[in-house]
Amino acid sequence: PPPLLRLTDALPLAPDRVTFTEHKATGSSASPSAPDLASEAALLDYLDTIPGARERFVWKVFKAGAGSAQRARARGFKTWVIYYADELATEPTYLADADLVGPVYNDTQAAFSIAIATGKPVLSHIITNAAQRDLALGKGADGFMNSNVTLLGP
Repeated sequence: PPPLLRLTDALPLAPDRVTFTEHKATGSSASPSAPDLASEAALLDYLDTIPGARERFVWKVFKAGAGSAQRARARGFKTWVIYYADELATEPTYLADADLVGPVYNDTQAAFSIAIATGKPVLSHIITNAAQRDLALGKGADGFMNSNVTLLGP
């Protein structure tokens, strides 16, 4: 397989694109370690060096990483909090830390309705084909996450 592309090498390839960025260690953990928090801060510091960073980057987290979203928002970054329907039933308040809300494409209409009721843009995840895209859009998603657009078809 080809080597992984470093962020520092990837960003110049698409200088005019919004980039969704996730710090894996803190974006899905309710209690990250001190080294993980330091690494997250270093990544946010790096993003701060890029002109127009607040318009270019969206910080992505899972529900468990709501603390990471709070830290990114405190630094002025937009956030996208993704979740699963059962998480809404147990603790919906973390959605306050989201600028964009992300239900799973096959969540119930009730879960989508909670997302829509926040008044924030709803970007569904993880879409891998046209049927999933259409399902999410039919439930009210404004957009969706997909890392391989060639799989979506027309």
